[in-house]
Amino acid sequence: SVDIALDDLDSGMDDLSPLDLYARLNHKALLERLFQCIDVCLPRWFTVDNYVFFRLKHARREQLVYEVTCFIEAHVQAEKKIAEFVGEDETIDTAEEAYVIKESIELRERAQAFLRQADAEDPEVVQHIHLTKLANSVIEQQRLFVEELHEEGLIDEPFLAEQMSAIRRDQVALNVQRLVRFREMAAKSATVATAASGKSKPVKRSPSSETGSEESVPASSEAIVPKSGKESPELPKRK
Repeated sequence: SVDIALDDLDSGMDDLSPLDLYARLNHKALLERLFQCIDVCLPRWFTVDNYVFFRLKHARREQLVYEVTCFIEAHVQAEKKIAEFVGEDETIDTAEEAYVIKESIELRERAQAFLRQADAEDPEVVQHIHLTKLANSVIEQQRLFVEELHEEGLIDEPFLAEQMSAIRRDQVALNVQRLVRFREMAAKSATVATAASGKSKPVKRSPSSETGSEESVPASSEAIVPKSGKESPELPKRK
């Protein structure tokens, strides 16, 4: 709040550090560590624990990426408001404006560096989060546009109710698709981790392969020699 900021005027503005992003990105929650311990005790063919582990991991990253993207958007809007309400016009025309906006830009750059690291580690997860946010933004713009048309008297109540119902269905469908996609990514990550660790269902072997014995293949009749080691006498030819 303003009172807390006034107590420490000498230090620069820093509302990013309290989010503790990097520690939360690399720190595994209690449930994640628990599933890693369980994984050691489970048989090789049981891989559900890997799926749950990655589902929790992706959920944690989703929350962090949402926080950082909202942080960046909020600072962009704040920079515009500061330039608009302080000074003569919307441009930066005072030293105070320049100083505050410079601090805000530096914080945004730090937040964007965090996003780049998260994207390098889990590009598919981060890309899906950005696409989901974009789709939510489009649906929200549709809702605002319909409400504006109703306020101006261009559409009536029944048409407004119909459009709002369609928008709500789109929101529900988007949320369902988001959950389905995260489950698919968790299953894919679990499969990759299982293959990398060699944890797979054992293949049943036949008894002959386990003992190393092989079935004997009879040789041709020409190669068979009597047990005495002597060759058979040649029969006399009939005249």
